[in-house]
Parts: sequence; C-alpha cells; structure tokens
Amino acid sequence: MGPYTSKNIYTETHFDKEFSTFPKDIQDEIHKLFSELKKYGYLQPPDAKKLANTDLFEVRINKNGAWRCIYAYKDDYIVLLTAFQKKTMKTPLKEIHTSLQRLNNLSNK
Repeated sequence: MGPYTSKNIYTETHFDKEFSTFPKDIQDEIHKLFSELKKYGYLQPPDAKKLANTDLFEVRINKNGAWRCIYAYKDDYIVLLTAFQKKTMKTPLKEIHTSLQRLNNLSNK
C-alpha cells in the first residue's frame, strides 16, 4: 500500500445504529476494512471509492447485496457518517445529503 499515516476513526452519533442493522458477516468484513483504513489512512478500490463532486468516500462490500459506509476526513481523523444497504446502481442522493449534513453538523460543534 505504500507510505501511510494512521488515523483515528470516530463515528457520527447515528452511524452505530445504522451499522448495527447489517448482518454480522457483513459487519465483520467492514470492520476488517476499517482496521486497514485506520492503519493506512486510506483504502484503495474496490474496497473504497471517492464519491464524485464531494469530499466523501464510501467503504464498499458486495456480498449478499451491496453494503456501504460513507466516511470523510476531518482535521487529522476519519469520521464514519452513514451506513446503508445500496439498492440502486448509484449511491442514493439522500445518503450523500445525509452524510454531508452530518459532517457539517460536526463542523459547527
């Protein structure tokens, strides 16, 4: 993976409740990716993807459906913003807007 900078990962208040609805095997897969994200400070495709025209990224699991967790870099850490099961080809605008709103709320605190 090359040079890296480890980052602390924090969760937005609503993230844990959303993530807890994922099946256990999906949660385990995503936790592995979160460990890599924490260690290296980034993930490469296909495990993650930058969302176009935003400063948001999504962790991607395609196993028994498409599962996503949207995150962003804030100051010197990473914040997990939303978790959802993807049911369309594109990431739903609702999830992007929710993530941006949550990120903005963190900036105002």
